[in-house]
Amino acid sequence: MRFTKIAPLLLTSLLTAPNSLAAPPVDLDGDGIPAFRDCDDTDPRIRLPLRWYLDSDGDGFGDSSSMTPSCTPLSGYVRNSSDCDDTNPFIRRPLRQYLDSDGDGFGDISTRVHHCGRLSGYVRNSSDCDDTEFLANPGLEEICNDGIDNDCDGTPNDCELIGDIYLSDSHSTFTGENGSDYAGFSVSGAGDVNGDSINDILIGAHGEDSGGSSAGASYLVLGPTSGNVDLSLADAKFIGEDTSDSSGNPVSSAGDVNNDGFDDILIAAYGDDTNGSYAGAAYLVSGPVTGNLDLSLADAKLLGEAANDQAGYSVSNAGDFNYDGFDDLLVGATGDDTNGSSAGAAYLIFGPVTGQVELSSADVKFLGEDTNYFAGDTVSAAGDMDGDGFDDVLIGSSNQSTVRDYAGAVYLMLGPTSGQVDLSSAEASLIGEDEYHYVGEHKSSSGDINGDGHNDIIIGTGEDDTNGYKSGAAYLVLGPVSGQIDLSSADAKLLGERTTDQAGHSVSYVGDINEDSFDDIIVGANSEDSGGTNAGTVYLVTGPISGQIDLSSADAKFIGNAYDVAGHDVSGPGDVTGDGLDDILIGAYNSSTGTVYLIEGTNGY
Repeated sequence: MRFTKIAPLLLTSLLTAPNSLAAPPVDLDGDGIPAFRDCDDTDPRIRLPLRWYLDSDGDGFGDSSSMTPSCTPLSGYVRNSSDCDDTNPFIRRPLRQYLDSDGDGFGDISTRVHHCGRLSGYVRNSSDCDDTEFLANPGLEEICNDGIDNDCDGTPNDCELIGDIYLSDSHSTFTGENGSDYAGFSVSGAGDVNGDSINDILIGAHGEDSGGSSAGASYLVLGPTSGNVDLSLADAKFIGEDTSDSSGNPVSSAGDVNNDGFDDILIAAYGDDTNGSYAGAAYLVSGPVTGNLDLSLADAKLLGEAANDQAGYSVSNAGDFNYDGFDDLLVGATGDDTNGSSAGAAYLIFGPVTGQVELSSADVKFLGEDTNYFAGDTVSAAGDMDGDGFDDVLIGSSNQSTVRDYAGAVYLMLGPTSGQVDLSSAEASLIGEDEYHYVGEHKSSSGDINGDGHNDIIIGTGEDDTNGYKSGAAYLVLGPVSGQIDLSSADAKLLGERTTDQAGHSVSYVGDINEDSFDDIIVGANSEDSGGTNAGTVYLVTGPISGQIDLSSADAKFIGNAYDVAGHDVSGPGDVTGDGLDDILIGAYNSSTGTVYLIEGTNGY
């Protein structure tokens, strides 16, 4: 009975116990792969069969849908499965593509896909810095003052006016029509001639021949303007009346002489011979105006008194000198003989004015102090220097020698006044600091450089020798001013870099270029050679300014090309581009057609 009870239990135990007696899988090479699955069980380096993909087109890339496992290579098969089209050897692996949301041809590196064909809205490159902004990609040049990193270099406004800037890279140029036109010999802001609240520019080309050999011409370009413009496409062209008039040397805004809400234009022609050989003249053209206009049709012609007076050797708006609501005009006549041979004079004509006007009937005639003083070499508006509500004027006399031989002087004449006035009675006379400096030979300028509410005076001379023979200099005298002021005591002196640079050949106030609440100035050195022989350079110096400053440390240096003579004339035309920022105008008359460069202001400092 015991046997019959034990036997079933033993049988059950045997049936339910682990199969500890079964033989383990054979794995001769110990690589963990059973022999029946191992491609070579004698070599632990050779294990499972490999996946092989049909490569029908023989391009080295296989078809993922045609896989065969094999321990050995199969003819016509490859290991990868990435072929996009196994019937075409030129279509291989999927393309890496990047989303191009803004459609500028540059993709977003953070949005990547792989696809066998081109996907709409995707591109192959991934270099876009902002895929939401069409005007931001590495293929663009920086646009000043738009707040966008246009060229994707990490700096939104790296067109800022700092360091060496070559005028050949300028975004805006104006080129004369013909060889020897000398466009850019004179440049000026024109004010707002067409009443659109954007400033316009004037360019003189005294060698232009439309009205006869060297009759000259002047061009009006309306703002907003940018790009490369042939002056044959200017908005208006003013053509000299006769051979050798040299009209357009110089040109100036006239302000609003007739008080109609449109600014007017003043064009000189010191070679005009209406009242005798080189008696000279100046023309007033009232805005708005477009198209070609012969200066014989100008709204007013101001005639020099006598032969060789050279009336129009300089011209300028005078502001409202008599405070009657009409802007007034200044005309220099260096050859006037009233106070001695070529003592010179400057005429002030109160607006409004029309028709043919003899300068002998001018409202004010400022007389040079002595023989060969060349008063009227330059004339310019000074604003209200003394704060009495009447605008004032500056008159240059390059050969003035009362203190030093040919040191020259610039006179400040206060408004209002009338009749004949000797320059010896000036409110202030600013005297060159050394002999043969010829201060007053080149146009002076004024603006509030130190932000104290008083206009200041900027005067240049290309003859200063501080940094070498004719290295040149520009002086800043802070207003208000009175009495005789030796320029050796000027509040600031800006020194040319080296011999014969002639820094100070031109100077101009340019407004607040960098928007730091201080006005800035530019200084032309038309013989500076950084860009080649007589390339010329214009320096930007931002306010406030004081002490002796080498122009090598100027905030920016605008460098011309060889023989450009860049900086022969400069101007601060205000906002010409319509971006709300003041701009810079640089004349480079060179030996051919002549070129004018427009430098856009920037808030990127």
